Amino acid sequence: MFGCNNSDILGGLIYIDGCYLVYVKEEFDMIFYLGIAVMIFNEGFVILRHVSPYLAQKRADLIKKFGSKWKLFHSIMDVTWVTLVAVGFYLDLENWKINLAVFGTIWGIVIIYYIPVLYKKFKKK
Repeated sequence: MFGCNNSDILGGLIYIDGCYLVYVKEEFDMIFYLGIAVMIFNEGFVILRHVSPYLAQKRADLIKKFGSKWKLFHSIMDVTWVTLVAVGFYLDLENWKINLAVFGTIWGIVIIYYIPVLYKKFKKK
């Protein structure tokens, strides 16, 4: 919420260029978690193709239907989630440990999942 006036600064107000800006910390948390949600949607769909033949076929159908537009969409989603997560980290440095734990836990699960997938792939070669 913005307001340009000469009232006293209370807790949660920041004075910038003659205006008072209401600082709402929860909005910064939401940037990070929105990035996490986009990441899970975008990367989860790609990862789940290894689990479900149905999802693998749906992904192949999307790629076939949209061609290079699919790659463009996926790339835009990658840039979006990376940007949101990075900005969320930066704006919420107070909770960097929690944010890092959430981010690390998700990617740790992905790595643990991919170890057997990669093992099977390299064993075939």
